[in-house]
Amino acid sequence: MKRLLVVLVAVVVLATLVTGGGILLAAEEGQTGAGPTVVVYPAVVMLHKSTPLVIMGSGFEPGQEVNVTMQHADGSTSNINDYSVPEPPIVDEGGNFATLFVFDRIERISGEGVFTITVYDTSYNPLAITPVGIADPEGRGRFRGMNNPPYPRGEPDYENNPDDPRPLPWCAPFFEYPERPE
Repeated sequence: MKRLLVVLVAVVVLATLVTGGGILLAAEEGQTGAGPTVVVYPAVVMLHKSTPLVIMGSGFEPGQEVNVTMQHADGSTSNINDYSVPEPPIVDEGGNFATLFVFDRIERISGEGVFTITVYDTSYNPLAITPVGIADPEGRGRFRGMNNPPYPRGEPDYENNPDDPRPLPWCAPFFEYPERPE
C-alpha cells in the first residue's frame, strides 16, 4: 500500500512537471496558463423568466469581441449577447469580462437539464465552455423532448403525466417538487 502511494505521488509530480503546472488547453506558442475560462453564478438555478445568471470570463485577449451562447434542452443554440448587460460583453484590459443574463422569453423553450454556456470569438471558434444546471419545479418550461408535445404549464402533475421525468435526480436536493404518487 505504501509503495502504491509513493508511485501515485511520483506520477502526479511528473505530470505536473511535464505540463508546466497545469494542463494547457488550446494554448498558443508563448501563451501561459490554461487559456480562456468561463464560469456561471449560480451554477444551479430555478427556471423562471426573472432568473439572473452572471457569466464571467478570464484569460481572453484584452478588447476581444466575444459571443456568449446557451445551448437549450432541444439542442438549439441562442446567442445571448442581445439579452445580456452590458450588451455585448466587454473584455477589459486584464482579459476579463462579466455580464448579466436574465432568462426572460427563453424560459418557454427551456426545460430541466444541464445547459451549456459557450464563449466564442467573432468567427464562432469556441474559446471557453461551462455547464449550468436548470431545475423546473414550477413547470415554467414546456420542453418535453424532441418530437414530443410540450408539457402543459404548471408544476409537474404526475397523475395526468406519469411519464414526466421531473425532477431530474440532481435537481430534487436544490428545490421543492410535488410528491410523486406511489
